[in-house]
Amino acid sequence: MKKTIITLSILAGIILLAFGAYKIFLAPKVSQAFIDTHNKISDLGKEVENLTDPNKAPDLEKMINDKDYNGAIKAIDNTLANENQASGKLKTIDSELAKLKVLSDKITNAKAKEASLKRISYGEKENIAKTKYVALRTQLYEKMKEMMVRINKDEKLFTVADGKAVEDLGKQITEIKSQAEKASSELDDIQSQYKAAEKEFMDAASLSKV
Repeated sequence: MKKTIITLSILAGIILLAFGAYKIFLAPKVSQAFIDTHNKISDLGKEVENLTDPNKAPDLEKMINDKDYNGAIKAIDNTLANENQASGKLKTIDSELAKLKVLSDKITNAKAKEASLKRISYGEKENIAKTKYVALRTQLYEKMKEMMVRINKDEKLFTVADGKAVEDLGKQITEIKSQAEKASSELDDIQSQYKAAEKEFMDAASLSKV
């Protein structure tokens, strides 16, 4: 099987997900510190969304069709840099959620406090799911880069061993793709639960969006 065909058959398996940012809100039942922390999480969420925007993903298929393997490698490196940044911001969100949990102890309204803890709990679960998904997508791009490096050899120097290595990478990518699809489905479910918990909290705390 030609190396270009092998690669193109795998490209369709790369799935991308845009993350929705948290809503920003103000309310008299919530302290300013709580609001500031929540808004910071919102800003970080928007940054993650921008870094992982599928509309900004490189057109690897076109590059491979054009045999622009150097361009594909460079594009993948840029994408991996964004994925790593997103991963770092998700870690920061995790820390900010921990701060939010501490600040929720100062909410005097019992119903609002209970709802805030539920909302934070689902926020933590959502962030864990996002982190897992970004990690899997990073693995996909790392394997794609490894494949590009392999097929970037002169056609005359592309050996049977190279072909076998590319096929093996294809199998690994397929497996990671399967895991990523499962992680994406799990994330969708958690996000639905998080949105419901957030709405419950906003209603309990008489919140108003800005």
